[in-house]
Amino acid sequence: MYCGIYEFEVDPEMETEFESAWHALTKVIHEKYGSLGARLHRIETGKYFAYAQWPSKERWDSAFPNIDLSPYPENETYQKARLSTKVVYVGEATNDFLNGTEII
Repeated sequence: MYCGIYEFEVDPEMETEFESAWHALTKVIHEKYGSLGARLHRIETGKYFAYAQWPSKERWDSAFPNIDLSPYPENETYQKARLSTKVVYVGEATNDFLNGTEII
């Protein structure tokens, strides 16, 4: 399993819109490009971070250059609300205990 961790700075007046657009676009990436899904978290500073899981690095590498979210109306809201995005980490899972399921 491969994972990407992202940091987002969001317009404080558009947090609800950002969260909704992020959810819709993440669902598209899951359904159309093969991600395993993602989780979004808001931290005390007002920034957000998310981690997205992929079945493999190869799947992530093949999807990313091809992801096109421009046809989706939520993309405009997402782009407007998001002030910056930073890829913090990407890497292969070495141990897993999420939702009580142990994968070593």
